[in-house]
Amino acid sequence: MTHLLNIHITFPLEDPVMVFFVIMLIVLVAPPLFKKVRVPAIVGLILSGLLIGPYGINLLARDNSIVLLGTVGLLYIMFLAGIEINLHDFNKRRGQSFVFGAISFIIPFLAGVALSYYLFGYPLVSSILIGAIFSSHTLVTYPIVSRFGLSRLRSVNIAIGGTIFTDLLSLIILSVIANLARNQDGSNGWMIMILTVPLFGLFVLYVVPYIARWYFKRTSNRISQFIFVLASLFLSAFLAEVAMVEPVIGAFLAGLAFNRLIPHTSGLMNRLEFMGNALFIPVFLIGVGMLIDISILFNGRHALFVVFFTIAFAVLSKYIAAWITQKIYSFSGIERLMIFGLSNSRAAAALAAAIIGFNIIIGVEGQTETARLLGEEVLNATILLILVSIGISSFAVEKAARVLAMKDETANMDVLPEIKERILVPVSNPDTVESLIEFASIIKTAKSNEPLHILNVVDKEHDSLTAWNSEKLITRAKKAVSALNVNGTTMTRYDLNAVLGILHTIKEKQVSDLVIGIFGRHSYAEKLFGSINDNIIRHTNISVFLSCFVQPLNTVERILVFIPPKAEFEPGFVKWLGKIRNIASKTGQEIVFFADNRTAEHINFFLTNQQLDIKTDISDFSEWDSYSNIINKTKKNDLVVIVNARPDSISYFSYLDVMPVAMSRYLTNNNFILIYPEQYDSAQNITIRDLGGTLTGQVHKDDKVFTNMRVKFRAKSRGAK
Repeated sequence: MTHLLNIHITFPLEDPVMVFFVIMLIVLVAPPLFKKVRVPAIVGLILSGLLIGPYGINLLARDNSIVLLGTVGLLYIMFLAGIEINLHDFNKRRGQSFVFGAISFIIPFLAGVALSYYLFGYPLVSSILIGAIFSSHTLVTYPIVSRFGLSRLRSVNIAIGGTIFTDLLSLIILSVIANLARNQDGSNGWMIMILTVPLFGLFVLYVVPYIARWYFKRTSNRISQFIFVLASLFLSAFLAEVAMVEPVIGAFLAGLAFNRLIPHTSGLMNRLEFMGNALFIPVFLIGVGMLIDISILFNGRHALFVVFFTIAFAVLSKYIAAWITQKIYSFSGIERLMIFGLSNSRAAAALAAAIIGFNIIIGVEGQTETARLLGEEVLNATILLILVSIGISSFAVEKAARVLAMKDETANMDVLPEIKERILVPVSNPDTVESLIEFASIIKTAKSNEPLHILNVVDKEHDSLTAWNSEKLITRAKKAVSALNVNGTTMTRYDLNAVLGILHTIKEKQVSDLVIGIFGRHSYAEKLFGSINDNIIRHTNISVFLSCFVQPLNTVERILVFIPPKAEFEPGFVKWLGKIRNIASKTGQEIVFFADNRTAEHINFFLTNQQLDIKTDISDFSEWDSYSNIINKTKKNDLVVIVNARPDSISYFSYLDVMPVAMSRYLTNNNFILIYPEQYDSAQNITIRDLGGTLTGQVHKDDKVFTNMRVKFRAKSRGAK
């Protein structure tokens, strides 16, 4: 009790425990409170920082801990933007991104220079630096886009690409102006940047992915992978500083480097987003709020004059840039709003330029006053610009995201209505549990609310050791589901054997898709393949994905899909194409289809209808007389997908029977998947034959998602005949 009475609380708080508690309390309470009054969470956190900061109630000081976590938060925003961007669409639209970046730089830059030089009466060098502040922007509002799942829209990709151009040009000007002000000679800075920036970019974009792929192949520990990614992020940010550009550029390039290595549905991505959204990004926003000093608005007319016109010209110039981009590329009004919202918010680059300009002393005014490159009124106006621009951008992006999300959902329903699918994942090998569940989560339709069903079958005549191993396996499966942040249920079934247990579960749960590992790969498939996988395939008509993964899915570079002739006539043709689409869209990998000309026409028809933002290619292939023809087309880090067929199906021919054994024997260094398309039509009764009798009944109805597409395909097929 005496100890408690001796505790003295001073403000601002200095005790690290109390400081961290206050920050976590704000992160927990502020977003839902501001949401009730329709204020975006980003603005709410900034206003909370203003309230508790040195210019508010002085509860917390903006000390080194806030600066450290805030810096990490800003880097995180740019890193996640690089990871989540659609690289195929980004490359396809890089010309548009460059045009938008040039417009978004030139118009605000000229507006800032003209305002400062002619209206404020600042020197030309100071005016150029203010122009750089106007032209820069930071993707502070990107988390809103990510929350709505719109990171792959063209308007978002163009805005993100434009960010790189504008910030790079702004920071180059900042570097040159700083050198000119300090040394009256900017040539040294230019020469260093010309030499170091290309080397830095090549290292991050080419060397880092190579090292990361090598590391991921050899390290399955998820914590180690997470730490490796963070270390790469901060190394890239540091190398950016060495190359005389801002760390945010390095963070974004690091995100691009890991773009194809971290699938959006992976457990690693889930952990990265969790750390950023729960701690680093909120602390960054709170730290921005702590910089704001509203009292400058009452320091006389001149200060108010500078603040008002700085904010008005900066915001208006970015809107004009978005409007011109809309007119050039015939975008919709809501896409213009999205581009404006993403490109209007200022933060790191603007603040860095203002602080650097404020710290550069260029002379002495009178006997005591120092003349600075940028005065205090510009620094304060920039900080208020950060608050206002982020506030406007948050409202703009929130509004645009809601409209675009509804349009995106409507468009998806027109082509592929919402799917009702049940995916069953039998597990028996502890070494393959995580890879099978991750693959099932990747092929799962994004809008499906049905959980993954993970099954372990135990022999009825089991002993205590078998039961204990089964419990360990299910526990491991639960951890995998949790790490991937997917909806999943686990079950243990006691049956006569694994085949019957799986078949009975398919019947009872009305399963639509089965994801299963290839049994007996390393001991040659005769002993186990025929007794388990083959019997499951022969006694079910649902889609079956026989999977073998020897390296993490995130290290794959291409997806090779080999399709037998007449596969387009199978009832499950469109369905498995949709699953391949899901794999490519979630991993960002290129798809190469190998098929004959007639099948290729149907694949191209599907791709055209889907309007996929992924790189695809179709090659003529009819050499099914030897599996070596498939193996010869396979490169290191390729995922090989072979569309197989059940006996008596339309596309079946006898050579397909050797594919499982051949792939198991010869594709020892590649991931491969054998797909057996479903063989029943919508609302059709099927029979599941087990080894000792007949199980009859109505099995899961065909997914509505493929009904319209099947009609189109059949009409096209009849026309082809």
